[in-house]
Amino acid sequence: MTQPQPGGWPDERELPRLLADAEEIDADPGTERAIDEALDDYAAGRFIRCHGEDEFDALLASLAAHPHPRAG
Repeated sequence: MTQPQPGGWPDERELPRLLADAEEIDADPGTERAIDEALDDYAAGRFIRCHGEDEFDALLASLAAHPHPRAG
């Protein structure tokens, strides 16, 4: 595996086929912030696994209610 590109994303050639064919969407600022925080956690060796859309929505709601200390 090559080094991640700037922003922490791997080269598209290394993505699973399902992800390589996925459409990129523009997220609202709150979702972007939550994603950035999750990527920071992952880079620091911490990660969160959500089993389904309901758990993911609950995670986003929790992140919105308790902003990351570095959130501007």
